[in-house]
Amino acid sequence: MTSKIIVNNIEADTGISTVTFNSNINGNFVGNVNTTGVSTFSSGIQVGAGKSIRIFGSASGYTDIVAPSIAGSSVLTLPVGVGTSGQILRVGTGGTTSWSNQGILPRIASSSWSGSTTISNTAGGQAALYGLTLGRVYGDIISITYTPYSSTSFLHISGTVGWDAYLTKSNKGAVGIVIVKDNLTGYEFSNYPRYSGSVDPLNYPPDNHIHIVVASGGTTSQTWYLKGWSYNESTPSATHAPRARAGQLSIIEVEP
Repeated sequence: MTSKIIVNNIEADTGISTVTFNSNINGNFVGNVNTTGVSTFSSGIQVGAGKSIRIFGSASGYTDIVAPSIAGSSVLTLPVGVGTSGQILRVGTGGTTSWSNQGILPRIASSSWSGSTTISNTAGGQAALYGLTLGRVYGDIISITYTPYSSTSFLHISGTVGWDAYLTKSNKGAVGIVIVKDNLTGYEFSNYPRYSGSVDPLNYPPDNHIHIVVASGGTTSQTWYLKGWSYNESTPSATHAPRARAGQLSIIEVEP
């Protein structure tokens, strides 16, 4: 035996703001729920297998949300806020979601140079600059002005310099490269040759490479310099002048 109850309309009297069903409605509910306020479903909304939740647009059209046809259950928890332009929705542990810049990063900036830059040094002209302790003379080789996309990302910065023959060479000294941010803060993790007298008679210094990883520190513009340097341990009258012939500087911004 089958039966059904048809209710054409349920209206709350004037002054009554809530209509409460104290029992379950088992079966099909067909029709519209029209309200000028917020309708609260205290136990959630359950949609039958293969069915959808249809959300209509403010003017026309609609969006259907349909669960996949798979065994088991899953829960997705929406993130806080609406995110920013270009972000994507990332799913974390337990179905929690968050807005992420993934897909925008990594970003790459690169610049190359070739020519001739002489870094001339005498023992009397050396100085400790950019927070680096060793007194040297520095010369700009190449630079990149870069604006990080994310304030929580990291920058992988690499620089390479090829050296030409010394214009002049002192009896004791060294040559190398550093990376400097905004002409203020220096970073030095490169190997460089130090020579003394006839122990290292090379006229061409070996090529230098440097790689550093630093936090982006914000989304404001910053200029990174690849600088060559000269260190002279000889008497002040002995000039030490290596010459850079080519260089490359690159920045790769990545997610933390």
